Amino acid sequence: MTKVAIALFVKNEHSDIAGWIAWYQAIGVEKLYIFDDYSTDGTFEIILAAARLYNIQYFRTDPIQQPNFYWRQRDSFMLAAKLAKGEYDWIGFLDADEYVYLNAYDNISDFLDQFPHADAVAINWCIYGNSNKVIRPKGMTVEIFLEHSDAFFGDNQQVKSFIRPEKLGCRYINPHQYDIDLSRYVDVKGNVIEWRGCNKDVEWDGAKVMHYICRSMEQYIGRIKKRADDLGDNIKHWQRYGFHFDNIYIDEEPLRMMPKVRQYLSEISRQIIRNIRKQIKEKPFLEAISFYPDTYEYSLKPQENSLYQTFKKMTDFEENFPIIVKLVGKDEYNLYISVIEQQLVQTAEQHAKIESFLPIYGLIFPYLSDVIILTALLDEKYVPVSFIIDGQNLLSSEHYLQASLNENQQKYCLTSIYDSKRLGFPQQQIENIQFYDKANAHSANFDWEIQVIQTTLNEENIDIPHLYPHTSLKDLYPILNKLSQEADREFLRIVSNLNPFEKGKLKLLFPGQIDQFL
Repeated sequence: MTKVAIALFVKNEHSDIAGWIAWYQAIGVEKLYIFDDYSTDGTFEIILAAARLYNIQYFRTDPIQQPNFYWRQRDSFMLAAKLAKGEYDWIGFLDADEYVYLNAYDNISDFLDQFPHADAVAINWCIYGNSNKVIRPKGMTVEIFLEHSDAFFGDNQQVKSFIRPEKLGCRYINPHQYDIDLSRYVDVKGNVIEWRGCNKDVEWDGAKVMHYICRSMEQYIGRIKKRADDLGDNIKHWQRYGFHFDNIYIDEEPLRMMPKVRQYLSEISRQIIRNIRKQIKEKPFLEAISFYPDTYEYSLKPQENSLYQTFKKMTDFEENFPIIVKLVGKDEYNLYISVIEQQLVQTAEQHAKIESFLPIYGLIFPYLSDVIILTALLDEKYVPVSFIIDGQNLLSSEHYLQASLNENQQKYCLTSIYDSKRLGFPQQQIENIQFYDKANAHSANFDWEIQVIQTTLNEENIDIPHLYPHTSLKDLYPILNKLSQEADREFLRIVSNLNPFEKGKLKLLFPGQIDQFL
């Protein structure tokens, strides 16, 4: 089988690097050579986590020894080509905002097998815009930014290349075109390229490089900080970059790859958590949190009963056991996940059985007495599957909600602990569960009935003290330290429901790595 490698040169892409790695694992890339340009935001630590799972060889550049960005990139790519020679049939050279999409193939080896007559294949950019996002969104770039420019946009004539490493000459041209015999340099149709400098006619019928040059305004600002000389730092440049590429075409076809990508992304996320937990058990963590004062100010509204106490009255369980509840929307439909799509849906029980959907329940624990945890359960046991909820795109095996009685005091309104978006469904399409913000909530139903299931978890009950608004990491350190190696769920429940001050400490101690979970 054709063996394919990719070289990546990257700096400060903590929010996207795990998804980028997952994407290329999903399309069958066998080896990643990753050159981290001395990231300071947690990117390198995420690469280290992924390298424990996949065939990744990582390096750190030295900006002091080589101050020129382009030469550092040149040296990195040429080294990768040298290392790939004799080991891999093809190597591609990409940035962290570039995702190769293959129209007719799921595997990049099968795609490159079309070109036995070629020593290099050039794939055109397809430049995507900001999809009107201001704040860096949770979730993967590919499923959030769907709007791209058309084939007449000039920059789409630029390419990225896959080459046979043993055919590479000694001369470095640029990150787009390489020193390969031009008579054997072809496009995605297999035709010899007619170059115009380093550009060529746009051809997306076969493959394209989805280039997310802009993304959200927040990410654009980060890009300016890295390369202000290229982009400029005034609002006119944002308007040009943010909207010039955007609102031409909406392309959802690449989303077909997401179920497979999410499987790899879940593995990387779990490894990141393992690495963080390992560091927490070490003495330097305790010393680090001791430097922070416990000064979080909070106000509590008088509350007679917590959610846990309210529903505990309906059971005869022991005091510290979790309560399982069923969330029922309209027409007695229940919550499930499609294992293939890894997405939360609402449907009838009979249809769920036909489609082999997994049931989703809510858990209420005494130590998180006002939080409902959505997770997959089968025979009162956890099912280790991650899923997303539309409107948030957070891939997790557990989603945390706060519940409050609605206006008529009969049903509940459920909101995300992360961004206060409400969980609901359209009036006419009740199967489609998603989170809504205030701007698009006018046509949705947010009323949920909470039904107690008269059984409890068939799992070991871990004794965790109650989390209060003022609970600090220092208070929790003995608990976090005692959690078993398998208790990743419990760890995430605790840290995700800390007050903002304590979450801020974790973000400072584990920059970029823990942000996605908080």
